[in-house]
Amino acid sequence: FLMSLGAGMSTGIGASFVLCTTSINPTLLACTMSFSSGVMLYVSLVEVIGVANEYLAKQHSAAEAYALATLSFFAGVAIMAFVDMLVHKLFLYLRGQGKGQGAAATRGQGAAHG
Repeated sequence: FLMSLGAGMSTGIGASFVLCTTSINPTLLACTMSFSSGVMLYVSLVEVIGVANEYLAKQHSAAEAYALATLSFFAGVAIMAFVDMLVHKLFLYLRGQGKGQGAAATRGQGAAHG
């Protein structure tokens, strides 16, 4: 609970910092947002792995439960990477269809689509 609370408060503090400051270096902003998203992902991962371990430990040994939870997590990562690649390729394919732009549209060199 405290990790979730800390992550949420950090997000709010970071957002107020951006809103209250008039000039922010875009590189610094990108780095801090990346760090913040990494913290939130870590907190989510720790919570989900804990719940998965508890659930799986009811039917498996502690070592098997941990292995299954970890394997399931990385299987989910692989599935999401595949879906991301598929959506990207589908977008590029459909973007070049029927507009008369061909490959130029996929490189951003075609005319604007209305």
